Amino acid sequence: SVQNKHLGMLLTDVPMLTIEQHLAQDLRITLLISGIATLLMTIGVYLLVQWLVVRRVEVFHQPLARYATGDFTSRVPVRSGAADEMDDLASTFNQMADELERHTREERERSQWQQRVVTEERDRIARELHDGLAQLLGYVNTKAMAVRLLLKNRQIKTAETQLLQIEEAARRASPSGAGCCE
Repeated sequence: SVQNKHLGMLLTDVPMLTIEQHLAQDLRITLLISGIATLLMTIGVYLLVQWLVVRRVEVFHQPLARYATGDFTSRVPVRSGAADEMDDLASTFNQMADELERHTREERERSQWQQRVVTEERDRIARELHDGLAQLLGYVNTKAMAVRLLLKNRQIKTAETQLLQIEEAARRASPSGAGCCE
């Protein structure tokens, strides 16, 4: 059969040292290529992570720092186009900031309104006290003049009645409703 023909056999006499040197050189080249490939892949992965993740996370830093100091007008920029988890996170943060800003504004307005109502009520009470006190003093003044004239005309009983009326008016005007010297 023609297919099983051997043309011959070649024997060579090569020293093992030469083979070891070639193998060591091939191993060094393979290690160098593997090291360079690993370094290039590491740099590529680092740049990819930097571009796709770190750079986008850094966008959150300044708005969150301002937000933490109470500046609720700060927002995180959202990319237009295809949204991913980072864009969803930015949108959620912005919605939360919108709500907190609205609640803060409403609370400030409510507080200002309450302060205004309290001030108006204090002013109203002060006016009423002033008006009531002015009426009482006018009444006491009129009665005191009447008592002076009655005493001058020696109408002691009528003067005493007028003094009792002054005393009663003062008792009604006092917060406790009772005189100090009964």
